[in-house]
Amino acid sequence: MEYDQLIQLVTHSSEADWLWNDHRSIWTFKPDLNITLRETQRPGEGELRPFAEEWAKQFPDKDARATEYELWYGASFVKEYAFVHVDGFRASLPFPKSAADMTITREQLGVALAVNSGHSYFHEYIKRFTIGD
Repeated sequence: MEYDQLIQLVTHSSEADWLWNDHRSIWTFKPDLNITLRETQRPGEGELRPFAEEWAKQFPDKDARATEYELWYGASFVKEYAFVHVDGFRASLPFPKSAADMTITREQLGVALAVNSGHSYFHEYIKRFTIGD
């Protein structure tokens, strides 16, 4: 598989395309089991770094914590994505372009759909972002 093909698969995936292992914080792409997303530091394994940008604190629970997800193809690390757990871990949202520009890429949205499988608040919260290229 080539890099661009992999990114396109993730970008155009849906929540239903991913299997989630909560204990390991790993999401596996059903159509190709070599594709995984992995949270680098899982909640419960120590303190996640507090995240203080105002956009991440505009939820009922003001606690926001930074995390990262890694994209893997088989044993090969491919890419890292910066995210924030918001509203007491009710959703995990990608870092926008800037604190003042709430734009995310379609690729970030694809990752967000995967890692928020089963999080009922995600679809409400992602509406705060503009989806760019």
